[in-house]
Amino acid sequence: MTGINTQDSAQNSAELKVLGCFTSANGSKAISKALNYVPNGSFFLNPHRGKLYDLILELYQEGSPLSLSSLGIKLGDELQSLPSTSWVEMMDATDDAEEASDHIEWYAQKLADQHLHRKTQKKLLDLSEDVKRGSVDLDQVEAGILSLKELKVHHQDQTKSIGIVLNELLQNQIENHKNPGIKGAQTGFKNLDGYLGGLQEQAFIVLGARPSAGKTALACNLLRGLAENNHKSLFISLEMTSLQVSTRLIAEMAKTSFKVAGYEQMPNVSTQARINNSMQQMKRWPIQIYDPPTQTISQVCSKIREAGRQGVKVVVIDYIGLIRPETKEQRGSRYLLITECSAKLKAAARAANVAVVCLCQLRRESEKSDKPKMSDLRESGQLEQDADAIILIHRPERDEQLDHEDAQLILSKNRNGPTGKIDITFTRQTMTFSEGQM
Repeated sequence: MTGINTQDSAQNSAELKVLGCFTSANGSKAISKALNYVPNGSFFLNPHRGKLYDLILELYQEGSPLSLSSLGIKLGDELQSLPSTSWVEMMDATDDAEEASDHIEWYAQKLADQHLHRKTQKKLLDLSEDVKRGSVDLDQVEAGILSLKELKVHHQDQTKSIGIVLNELLQNQIENHKNPGIKGAQTGFKNLDGYLGGLQEQAFIVLGARPSAGKTALACNLLRGLAENNHKSLFISLEMTSLQVSTRLIAEMAKTSFKVAGYEQMPNVSTQARINNSMQQMKRWPIQIYDPPTQTISQVCSKIREAGRQGVKVVVIDYIGLIRPETKEQRGSRYLLITECSAKLKAAARAANVAVVCLCQLRRESEKSDKPKMSDLRESGQLEQDADAIILIHRPERDEQLDHEDAQLILSKNRNGPTGKIDITFTRQTMTFSEGQM
């Protein structure tokens, strides 16, 4: 009895969709997206299709027309040696070019996963045969297992020619020209968004301040702004519970104090109405709150990657100093712990395609200087190096008797733009920052 091998059928379908997308109305954009998963023809099980894909990439890199005619010209004499069935497949695949283009990332991901599956199977088979023959020791077994792990990031490690990179840049320039303005997630702080272009995908941003200077308050303000601009966010709170974070957000929305928002003090009728109205609005906010009592850096990064798969645009972590060590070396050195946390958080932001905003305390010595600076970041200089942007809260007055304080956000590092200072006001009762000064 014979039947269709569903795995082969899925492989066949994914390969043809990736091949056919190039003749769609948005062929250049589709190829640009496919390249993130399928960088060359070696990812194809069918070598003839792989050859065609490589030629399509050459057309894309050269800026030549993306059509069957130009592909036929590119093939030249080689067209005669290509099996007739392969060219017929190619023509059939272009009939579905628009549908393939619309879902190209899904098809390309499937093709890349199948390529990984085949390479993993071969590695395991070779390793198993070596073990059977007794021609491999434990160190070689360990090396083989590590090589399997490395295969999981195959598409991330592929090099690209400058021509392909410039074509991707051209696509970005076209999109930016069509839709000018801020591209990152908007925080509601217009001047800050202007400096940063919003919170950009894959950015690692450090928000630093002394204890009780308003790190968490500003983080909550950013969460509210993101929500009101319909950007999905995740707040990893290692310091406060989800109930405490929610109460802060309610206090900000209802323009009242934390105690009144939590009904530790009874609100008057009008304040109670504002609280109820705020809670109804907040139910529609795309905010997730994760408040584990303790987390290692591996657990935090795993949560970031999970958030990226769920469509989260910004992850806020409060704060890096509360991440628990997971190795003996980290337990023996806070410097090493923060250094490794910084590098892994930056890598997680890139892998998950999200912006990561990480709160951090400043050294006590920063209080002796006029204004905080990058070197005041506590326990490791790695944060200065890894961060794409560093925002420091400066509150020179810090007077408990003042209802409103003049303060500043100091953008001391901005990898892709200017640095500068943003005047803000801190309102003590609601624990909110707002741009401009009283």
